[in-house]
Amino acid sequence: MTRYFVVDGEPADVADWFSRHPPAGYVADGGPGSVGSISDVDGFFLNLVYFDERDPDPFAQAGAALQVATLRMPDGRAGVVVAVDGAWSPARSAASYVAGEPGPLTVRLAVHRWQGDRTTRRTVAVDPERVAAALDVYDRLPGWAPAFHSCPARDAERTYTVTLHDADGTLRLALGGNCFDTATVWRNGRRLDPALANAHLLVSALGLPPAT
Repeated sequence: MTRYFVVDGEPADVADWFSRHPPAGYVADGGPGSVGSISDVDGFFLNLVYFDERDPDPFAQAGAALQVATLRMPDGRAGVVVAVDGAWSPARSAASYVAGEPGPLTVRLAVHRWQGDRTTRRTVAVDPERVAAALDVYDRLPGWAPAFHSCPARDAERTYTVTLHDADGTLRLALGGNCFDTATVWRNGRRLDPALANAHLLVSALGLPPAT
């Protein structure tokens, strides 16, 4: 469903206002002030804000998303287009779940700083008491329905690689590296689709600072 209207003001300022005033039940993707942009060969320049439904159940298999786009109209005012999308999460691969009694879990942190193009890596200690609960969270994460869009600029990127051995071999998870809050999963070296949504829930369950 799409609606449009026209308001006074600069398109970028209107988009910023929307990012800081999400509709009830939604949260701005990337947080307040997160405004993306896109332009085309015809000279149109859009300011884009995305909102995700704040579902009371973070493991819900369905939800809605809003996209707000603003652009300059011929009379100098700001045109606003609001689109609402609903989607079911795709089913997870059976191989993505933890099989049997899991073995040791290791976490590697990589921090890439764009200035100077430098990356540092280290192993991160995880409280063993958190692991069982974190793996329960992982097994409940829904599949991610791809919805690509531009991400806000960042000075640095924090990513985690989680490796776990279980009855079916090796699970490897990549967390962070984008603003979509996803976990990419490999089983025994083979990438599994779909990626998983709400990866921040796993990061939090492991007691780690947020991935970016």
